[in-house]
Amino acid sequence: MFAFATLALTLVAPSIRVERRGGEERALISALGDDGRAIGSCTVAVRALGGRCRPSLEEEASALAAPRPLLLDVFVSKRERRRGVGKALIRESEAIARGWGYDALSLEVLAANTRARSFYEDQGYRVVAAQALPERARPKGVRQADTGVVRMRKQFGLLSKLRERLGAA
Repeated sequence: MFAFATLALTLVAPSIRVERRGGEERALISALGDDGRAIGSCTVAVRALGGRCRPSLEEEASALAAPRPLLLDVFVSKRERRRGVGKALIRESEAIARGWGYDALSLEVLAANTRARSFYEDQGYRVVAAQALPERARPKGVRQADTGVVRMRKQFGLLSKLRERLGAA
């Protein structure tokens, strides 16, 4: 089952394909340039998050078993970076998660990828869990201290914004 939609944004016109495979809801979002070529993309998939990252004190392991939307494979062409394409992809991903009835969107990023982590933090995402990669999952020649995965989450809605402000105060 496929549904197609095209939406106009300030910098890009994303093409969105939503599909359901094996009971998993997925949306592929492609940002298209003026010439119609893909300049960025990402995926939102609903799945259980357990097992990848150790839960933080705020996050119980049992809560990770419940399916929730996860932002995957964010990519922006090098020539198009720092022009708002990534922000547009994130906004569309969040709108899809809200449209599916969820109040948050999660993602996982390599801990050493400080540029990506900073970008996500600027978009309102906060670290909720972290895990060092096991030796078998590390690229050859990379030290354990240089690897790891960080789970980040952004809560939507008024209540989450209030919690965020109270926590920051």
